[in-house]
This record gives sequence, structure tokens and C-alpha cells, in this order.
Amino acid sequence: MNKNKKNIKENTAVSTPKWFYLILVIIPIVSVFVVEIFLRVINYGMDFTTFKPISNYYPDKIFFNPDLPFKYFSTQKNVPSVLPDGFDKVKKENAFRVFIIGGSTAAGWPYVPNASFSRHLKRRLELLCPENYIEVINCGVSAINTYSLRDFIPGILEQEPDLILIYAGHNEYYGALGAGSSVSIGNSKFLIHTYLWLKDFKITQVLEDIISWGYGLFGSEDKENEFETNVTLMARMIGESLITFDSNTYWNGINQFEGNLRDILKMIKNNEIPVIIGKLTSNTLDLKPFYSMATNEFPEANDIFKLGKAAYDEGNISKADSLLTYAKELDALRFRAPKKINEVIEKLGKEFNVKIVDIDSIFRAHSPNGIVGYNLT
Repeated sequence: MNKNKKNIKENTAVSTPKWFYLILVIIPIVSVFVVEIFLRVINYGMDFTTFKPISNYYPDKIFFNPDLPFKYFSTQKNVPSVLPDGFDKVKKENAFRVFIIGGSTAAGWPYVPNASFSRHLKRRLELLCPENYIEVINCGVSAINTYSLRDFIPGILEQEPDLILIYAGHNEYYGALGAGSSVSIGNSKFLIHTYLWLKDFKITQVLEDIISWGYGLFGSEDKENEFETNVTLMARMIGESLITFDSNTYWNGINQFEGNLRDILKMIKNNEIPVIIGKLTSNTLDLKPFYSMATNEFPEANDIFKLGKAAYDEGNISKADSLLTYAKELDALRFRAPKKINEVIEKLGKEFNVKIVDIDSIFRAHSPNGIVGYNLT
């Protein structure tokens, strides 16, 4: 009996050809491919191409895709807008094309678009280089961080830039997909990069819409709408709101910034495009810590801030500067980048041999006593 069973198993194994298993693998892949093609044909969901035509009035121009922020803020109903900086589909021979990437500061908030530094830069370049056709395209978007920048930098490189300017880092914790953001899927850079890659496929959007629909059946939409109306975008982005100095989340944010910026610079340098990175500045004199909390290792940020203000009033500027900077570092609500971010910028600037502009030193030079506050001269 056992011998017969053995023979049956052997005959079954022999009678099943290898191509049968190959077909089992190919069928689901082909099915996904067919569904993806169908969804693209019916124009389902959103197109996350970095640059695209958006108006029949400007058929020869392309613009930073106004739908692109939805890729990074899929759980938010109200997403940040992009600046309408159109540029030629076909680059002119005498064109000098500059791209600016970063968050709300790069975008020029709250003075967008006409008072943003990209507009000032364009006017200055037009005066200095009248023989060139100047194009300055501002790709700054509120509440994004280096995950988003890394995602759309390949699209920028396709547009033949002559220069890329980077000013980013303040949103690294609470920006979309950041270490402390409400729009987060963990701390794995590989997982997040893969997720953003998958978002370009329509089938991913279908799955997200199905999940959102199911979630909406059990949620309170009125409450959500009230929440979205009465707070700023960055306030909505806060997930793990309190991030203490030297905590795991604190270092996750630093490592996330370094890894993404390294990838960005590597892509730019591989394409031999000049790049300039700005070091970050913060108001330390007149902006007290957003949230102060004591830990076993460190004092409360507000206590250090008060000591710094007292030292400033007494004329002990060096001591005041150290204390006020320390208070900013201890601030548990991290809307201002820690100084480690600037150290990473300095480090990667040397590693990739790129130009660094010390914005903080420039602001200090234009501040009484060299401490940045509401007092720029």
C-alpha cells in the first residue's frame, strides 16, 4: 500500500510540467498590468508627473504639477498649493534655468508668490545677465521634507537645469512622512521610498481609495472638517508632537535628513548640475520655545530661554547666544531645525564638493548683537 502511494506521488510530480508553475506566477502579474493599463486609459485618479502642461492658454509651457502634493498628503483633505512658475517645454539656447526646492520658506510663505526670494532672484539675474533668458522655477511646497524632495528631484533633472538651490530642514520632523509626522508609515527609508514609487501607479491609488472609503464609513466627517478648518497645515501634520532632545525620534529625523539629502546630492552630481545648499537660520532671541518639558537628562527649555534673555539684557551677549541656542535645541515641539541639521549640510557639502551658503551667519550679521530675532537690519 505504501509503495502504491509513493508511486502515485512520483507520477504526479512528473506529470506536472514546469511551465504550469510559471503560468501561476505570470497570471497575477499580467492581471495587475492589465488593470493598471485600464485605469490609465480611463484616466482614474491623479497624474503625479513632476511637470506637465496645465493650461491651453500656455501650450508651450509646463508647470510644477499642482496635483503632486496629493501624493505626499493622501490622508489630508486640504493640501498645500504649488507656485505657478511656468517654463518652456523646449529650452531656449540662451536660457539659464534655476530650480528652487524646499518647504514653505523656499516657497516664500507667507508672502508668496511675488515677494518670495525666487522672484527677487529672477529679477536680479535678469538685470545682471540681460543676454540670457532667465527661468527661475520655485518648487517649494509647505509642510514637505526631504522625502518629497528626493522623490521629485529626478523630474527636475529631466528639465535641463543650470542650477539647483536647496533650502530645507525645518520640516524634517513634522513634514509629510517625517519622523514625527501624522502622515507617516514608519522610519524605514527603504519602505517610504518604495511607497512613494508605488504611488505613481493607478492601482495603488485605487487601493488607497478603497481603504479611505472603508475608513470613512466609521469616521466622523463633520468633526474632521471642523478640525481641518481651524488649524494650520503644519499643526495637522504633527503626529508624535513632543520630540525630546537626544531621543530616538530626534535622531531618526537627523538620520532621515542625512540619508535623503545624500541621495539628492548624488543624483544631482551624477548629472553634473551645479547646486547650492543654504544652511538654516532660526529666530532664537524673540521666539520662545513652543513646548517646554524637563527630562532626567536635560532642563526645561523655557528656563534656559529665560536665562538667555536675562543674559542678553545684562549685555552678556556670548552667554545669551549660547543659552538661547540651547533653549531652541531643547524645544520639544520641533518646528525649528536642530543645529545638527546644519552640521549634516556642512558635512555633505564637503563630501560632494558643493557650494554652501551660511544663511544663519548672514542673518546674524544683520541682527543687533549677532543674535537673530524680530530685529533684522
